[in-house]
Amino acid sequence: MRSRLSLITLILAACLTAGGCNPPTGNAPDNGNGNNNPGNNSGTQGGPLRPLEPEVKTVVAPSPQVDHIELEASPPSAVNLDNEPGADGVILKMRLYNLQQPLAFTLNQGEIEFLLYEGNVKERELAVAQPINIWRIQANQMKPYASKTLVGFQYVITLTWIDRAPQSSTITGIARILRPEGGPLYARRVVLTTGPR
Repeated sequence: MRSRLSLITLILAACLTAGGCNPPTGNAPDNGNGNNNPGNNSGTQGGPLRPLEPEVKTVVAPSPQVDHIELEASPPSAVNLDNEPGADGVILKMRLYNLQQPLAFTLNQGEIEFLLYEGNVKERELAVAQPINIWRIQANQMKPYASKTLVGFQYVITLTWIDRAPQSSTITGIARILRPEGGPLYARRVVLTTGPR
């Protein structure tokens, strides 16, 4: 009996030392956007937004209805977000309006996309131009970016391009709200400088 207990003790000790007795830890945690890929950061908590890969999904109608988007770059150039040389992204201010009220408001439902293009892309060229980065954020994730101003609420959002940095000295940025009918609603483009190359 003593020899059998000794044998069981040795087997358990070997198992624990090798790590083979631990139960499986399961799948990677969901990052909040339905994708377990840690690179697809949803940008919550008001931090910089990481670019996302385009995906096919159901479009939810924005609420309240948005009739106009104001977009500005502040500052009008790319910014350095770390201690390493070179720009890492841009900071954009966005305000949403409809025809029923004069002040800008926050979005309760829907999705907004930000797109960045190489060079100075004209308005008429945006429909066929290929963006170098796309960021997507849902209305319920935008609260940390909202602040109240004299003209209503505005969103101040930092977009970081990680390893997809633009190669030209000028970039064009736009914002658009996805709509199930009538196509996306676009803001007027903003043109920024990236500094010396």
